[in-house]
Amino acid sequence: MEYKHLKRLLGKRAINSPNILEAYSYDASGLVLKPSIVLRPRRSSEVKKIIDYANRYRYKLLPRGFGTNNVGGAITSDILIDLSAMNDYKIVIDKKYVDMQPGARISDVRKSLPEGLDIDIYPCTLVEPSIGGLIASGIHSREQDIDYLYSQILEVEAIDGTGKQYVFKDASRIFGTEGTLFIITRVRLALSEKKTYRSYSITNYNSLIDLLVEAKKAEKESSITAIDIYSPLASRMLGFEESWLLIKTYLDTVGEYKTNEKVMAIKKKLESLHFSMASKGYISQESIISRNYAFEALNNIHKKGMPAMLHYLDGYMHVYIKNNDISHLRDFYDSLLLHSSIPGGHGYGLLKKKYVPPGIKNRYRKLKDTYDYNNILSPGKIISYR
Repeated sequence: MEYKHLKRLLGKRAINSPNILEAYSYDASGLVLKPSIVLRPRRSSEVKKIIDYANRYRYKLLPRGFGTNNVGGAITSDILIDLSAMNDYKIVIDKKYVDMQPGARISDVRKSLPEGLDIDIYPCTLVEPSIGGLIASGIHSREQDIDYLYSQILEVEAIDGTGKQYVFKDASRIFGTEGTLFIITRVRLALSEKKTYRSYSITNYNSLIDLLVEAKKAEKESSITAIDIYSPLASRMLGFEESWLLIKTYLDTVGEYKTNEKVMAIKKKLESLHFSMASKGYISQESIISRNYAFEALNNIHKKGMPAMLHYLDGYMHVYIKNNDISHLRDFYDSLLLHSSIPGGHGYGLLKKKYVPPGIKNRYRKLKDTYDYNNILSPGKIISYR
């Protein structure tokens, strides 16, 4: 296809150079699909016109941020909309919020904030996604539960597959929809006072059962903000003893590691895990597991020789597999389903589509009827529709 009307709309920002299309054929999943053309809008009005054209000519569209998605959610053989050029933001100090275009990153905004203010969202990913990618993929924050994360997202402006524009005050309505119903065009995040103090408690266990008993007790501690479990292989990657590792994070001085020097050293070490694993040829895959099945899931993963860590409070688990071993990954998800787990953390994409629970499939088919009945947005992701 020549896409003449899209080229008239965007000029040089409608790209079909073979070399550039090749560069857009990858995301962090290891899967490969080359788009037919790449569009780089800068304004929501351009996104609206692209969607209108798509409906008129039955084009298929897939939105993309920085390609950090690790489940094949940011690649397509159809039209790819690169939102990374929509990266402006506006900080409103007196009302304590920041408006961000979908291609902006929280870390970039954070650098511009005055002393004492922060955005209390720290994406739990190897490479930070755009704010649009964070919300669309359902990426959680490192320490807060999902309800807290929703409370920090004040508004999400988006355009659905019919070209209608919405402003959602409830982030749960659009969180994790993976570009199948909407293209995000603006996000408003809360600004809060910067939390400057925390302490850690670090304990090694030979028994996973003993560790989980302690983790359950720790839930009741008033100042605790995170409970993280590392498998022996992941613990070794962090530079600790090769055993089951429990790390509790507090907002006050309850933990035994409380001096600023110790706290910063531990924080840096924990944040380095994804990068350390990547340097050794591993990619991270995420799942949501019930605490009732934490033992079975963690023990099974450990026996298969895969490093893993679990954010115990919200059930998000990171499992590290060799980046060329897709069959190993699918075997992992098959085993998770035996433990009533939901392999949906950080999106389903193309890689995990077969594991979407029936209830979610039915829900998305009804949502497609309302928001994208021509099925132009991210077709084939999450569900098969029409």
